[in-house]
Amino acid sequence: GGPWSWPSGAVDGAIGGMAGEVVLTLGDVRSWQDGVLGVVAAVGEALLRGGLLAPGDEGHPRSLGPYLEMLERTGVADRDEVLRAMPEPGGRSHDQVRHVLKLHFRPRVQDRMFEGDAVQSHRRLMETVEGLNGSDAGALSEAWYVRYEVEYEGGGGQEVHPELPVAGRAKPRRPDFVRGSTAGEVKSTSERMAARDVEQGEDLLRAAQRGEEVWVRREPRKLDTVEYVFTDWRGFVGSEEVLMGWMDEFGDVLSIKVFVDGRPVVAKDIDELRDLLGRLR
Repeated sequence: GGPWSWPSGAVDGAIGGMAGEVVLTLGDVRSWQDGVLGVVAAVGEALLRGGLLAPGDEGHPRSLGPYLEMLERTGVADRDEVLRAMPEPGGRSHDQVRHVLKLHFRPRVQDRMFEGDAVQSHRRLMETVEGLNGSDAGALSEAWYVRYEVEYEGGGGQEVHPELPVAGRAKPRRPDFVRGSTAGEVKSTSERMAARDVEQGEDLLRAAQRGEEVWVRREPRKLDTVEYVFTDWRGFVGSEEVLMGWMDEFGDVLSIKVFVDGRPVVAKDIDELRDLLGRLR
């Protein structure tokens, strides 16, 4: 396999403190170098092989494997550094260990994407998210764009994940960010937007058309615009039918930004949208 495929037979069972998942035997530990570092490495290997790299249930990918491959591929960290960053397993679930590892490396992953000019930054984003699970790619792309506006467009003042109460829904909508009176959504997909994303988008657009309020730090803020940002132009083209329908119905409040060859292109009306789609098909 690849660099994050682990040798079979290296460690059997699971680690104490993660009930029902793995227990290291003395023979397992002896297969690694003597001393504390050897034990730490064996524990880390066992955690990774014993479930952290497992794919998870169908439709709910949980694998850390693509993320670790990204760390090594981009030069952020190699396997030994990941093992050293592995938290003690006692009382933690696999998901919690995954979360701690991603938090540990996130600043370095994000800083790497801002080495160079704006075009290089977008290129590094695309290299970083290639092959990642959708949730990881989405989170990194969202954080990248908010910082991109500050670093390369002179923007600022964004607040992430404000609350938008929606009638008939138990939970509020949470757009990726709000800047002034604009709610923003960042899409990293290379395909058509998922149905749940389309539903959220329609709720945001209706709210902006009606001049409804989002809540930022317990303060209301009136909306009048929704900005959709596609970091991958293929997701923009794949969502053509949805976006054309939105621009027809919500064109007075909708702005679409698409990154093409590392540069943002904006469509604010139906003619600009048709023109951009025609260029990219």
